[in-house]
Amino acid sequence: LDQRIEMHVLNPKACPRQQLLGFMDMDTREWFDGILTRAARTAVANDTHVRTWIVCDGDIDPNWVESLNSVLDDNHLLSLPNGERIQFG
Repeated sequence: LDQRIEMHVLNPKACPRQQLLGFMDMDTREWFDGILTRAARTAVANDTHVRTWIVCDGDIDPNWVESLNSVLDDNHLLSLPNGERIQFG
């Protein structure tokens, strides 16, 4: 097969929610990507022949699962607090 696989492995419990998902500076209204949002941008920017996996490795914690569930909907759309949306698949 002529497909390249790229993996982003992270432990969501190893960092605070803002570092994981990103945050908006309320003074400047500037958005700063988190680890997960940066990996998501990389994944959707890749060519179609590159398969990208974002692996959340670690204990399941209801807090980070709920955080992820609140920004990722059933349509594979990652909605960021700044109003931007990242479409997967």
